[in-house]
Amino acid sequence: LLNYPGGDISFTKNLPIWSSGYNGQLWLSEKPTTFPFLSLRHNISNNWSFSYLHGSLNSNIRDSSFATYYDSALPMIPKKISVHRLDFFPTQNIRLSIGESIIYGARNFEMNYSIPFLPFWTAQSDLSNSDNLQLIFDGEYIKKKIGRIYGTLFVDEWDFVDTFNKKNNRNWFAFLIGSSLKLKSNSNFNPIIRFEFSRISPYVYIHKSSINDFTHHGMTLGHWSGSNSQNIFFSYEGKLKKKLWMQIYFSYAERGEVNDYTINTQYNHEQVSFLYKEYEGDPENRIVYGIRGNLNLVSNVRLNFNFFKSDWENHIDYDNNKRKSLIKDIMNLKFSNIFYWIFAPVLIFLMLKIFFKLNKSNILTWMLKYIIWTSKKETIILKSDTHQEVLKKLKLNYQKRYQSFFYLYESFRYQNQNIELTKIFRTFMSAK
Repeated sequence: LLNYPGGDISFTKNLPIWSSGYNGQLWLSEKPTTFPFLSLRHNISNNWSFSYLHGSLNSNIRDSSFATYYDSALPMIPKKISVHRLDFFPTQNIRLSIGESIIYGARNFEMNYSIPFLPFWTAQSDLSNSDNLQLIFDGEYIKKKIGRIYGTLFVDEWDFVDTFNKKNNRNWFAFLIGSSLKLKSNSNFNPIIRFEFSRISPYVYIHKSSINDFTHHGMTLGHWSGSNSQNIFFSYEGKLKKKLWMQIYFSYAERGEVNDYTINTQYNHEQVSFLYKEYEGDPENRIVYGIRGNLNLVSNVRLNFNFFKSDWENHIDYDNNKRKSLIKDIMNLKFSNIFYWIFAPVLIFLMLKIFFKLNKSNILTWMLKYIIWTSKKETIILKSDTHQEVLKKLKLNYQKRYQSFFYLYESFRYQNQNIELTKIFRTFMSAK
């Protein structure tokens, strides 16, 4: 990594995220695995910035021309990606971006795509239009006390002349819109509501030459739901405590088929319907809902958790009964979903609430209450009684048994002595 005034240059293996989105991104997203790339970021002025990336992808296609030299595990056919983006900030609250990306394969480093400021659209024309070009428009508006609105338009191909011709156009678009709204609150909870919707046409991310698909290791570089899909996401979140953040979320996605027929159709200036499928019934769909969050235990330790239910109706052959009973087989329980999704979150909340009250003072108080509840008394113990009065009202044998605990209780409560937690438990257990 090289930093200089106004920008930086880096050569790394990482996962660049270059477009807006909370539940997923249309362009370079958090979906695939990492890949190596060389990147440049430069601030042209206070209102303009430029970013560039050139990287190597995995094509998942073996190169049979090496069969003479390898007995097995043939090398992959090379596959590359080049990306650049121009960001404009008219105000501190607004960002408008335009960018291009190009996927090319079966050859080494392409000089036409190594010039950061050269438009890929014109460079591809010089290379016989054999590569896979994408055009991206992205933007967001942020109001600190209100929230954020954002969106992305992903253009895989655009036939400008026939833009509005429903039968013959080649408008291969995907779009995503989303928002996060901060709700007013009189506490430190600071609740936020999120909404996001995406729609991806059957032709996006796909190319007639499979090596030029918008993929890495066979996984899309863009939105996780893939081509011919749509997704909607809602969530409600906030800080229950200073160190605890939690979110309740819901996601619904549905997806049609992408096969040889849809690919051939798109390159013949013909159309297939959105969520096209060749099987009978509803399109493949997935419903996910749950509770997730993170808990800061100490300064450098954070616990992330996610309790969710995923109901995935797909059309791949599998043993449905085995899949549905997997959790029950592991836990050997017969509880219904009502228990898991109504009582389990309440139980988790109570456990976390107890955790935050777990300190020496509260532990001593709970121990004292246990002693009062389990011991035999001479007279009735009142809520207003001090710990000395409580001790005197116990039966004589119980007074002798718990006398050391009451001394320790008084030392901590009223003499401000710092007593180790292990000593508290040891004194209490020895009395029992």
